[in-house]
Amino acid sequence: MVFSKFFLFFSLITNELGKKTNQNIEFNYFLKNAILAIKSRKNAFFVTTSFGV
Repeated sequence: MVFSKFFLFFSLITNELGKKTNQNIEFNYFLKNAILAIKSRKNAFFVTTSFGV
């Protein structure tokens, strides 16, 4: 599935960013919103484009 591959890629990115910085509260907030959007299958395209991958 596309969503599972995207989620795996997304979690790898968050893991790398977590190693580089300790202040990722805003990014964690965005990540929660992105996961909610993916789960509901709404605004998934907006989430990917706003992330700017």
